[in-house]
Amino acid sequence: MKSIKKLIMLTIACSMLITPVVATEQVVSAEVLSKRAQKEFDMGNIADTVSNKLGDYADDLDYRMHQGKKVSAKQKRKTDKLIKAYYKIVVKTYPKMNKLGTNAYGLVNSAIDSIKLCKKICTWSKASKYLKTLKKYQKEINKARKAEIANNSPKVKLFDGLDYQSSLTKHQQKIFKKKNLYLREDDLKKLADFEHIKIPADVKVADITYEYAFSNFSGIEYKLSNDQTITKDVDGGIEFNWT
Repeated sequence: MKSIKKLIMLTIACSMLITPVVATEQVVSAEVLSKRAQKEFDMGNIADTVSNKLGDYADDLDYRMHQGKKVSAKQKRKTDKLIKAYYKIVVKTYPKMNKLGTNAYGLVNSAIDSIKLCKKICTWSKASKYLKTLKKYQKEINKARKAEIANNSPKVKLFDGLDYQSSLTKHQQKIFKKKNLYLREDDLKKLADFEHIKIPADVKVADITYEYAFSNFSGIEYKLSNDQTITKDVDGGIEFNWT
């Protein structure tokens, strides 16, 4: 018997929830950001709770059906109620999120995976009508990430002595170029516009950290000269790292 709960937990674990920390020169903007980030964090927790309830309930019904027991009308209504509640959280939260961020990616894809699996088990459910909108969000995210990889605006200047690929192997350098992991001026503009903050026009990259997932090269963390940090990943994701 497949477990929805395990799938949900695995997907959500891949999505990092952020906590805002910025330089003192950004105090006013940080207060605005803090409210947005905190609300995103809170909605993420609510989504986790509802998804776990849905997973547990669907697993229980699946077990009962394997024992030859019938699903009552009341149980069917509860299943649809949980699916709808999960869907409404995503619909309320996603439009205000950075489409290139890990939170949006995790929220939408987790919802799609769990509801699709629930639909497979609970064949009577009304999951299909919700999946249509969620898949639309998924396409928006994929399109935005594809555009990010194709972004060829001017590169952000580096401090003297820094190099974008100096510590990477030849194989990793190929990935770097293919996935276009250079920090570009359009990246700064997009993030600043989204977070409603200002990034100095003369900002430079002060430090570069390479990130790995299960020993595989997965992205770059750029520390800017104004103490802000930005992360770009090989899948086209980009966001401020406020930790």
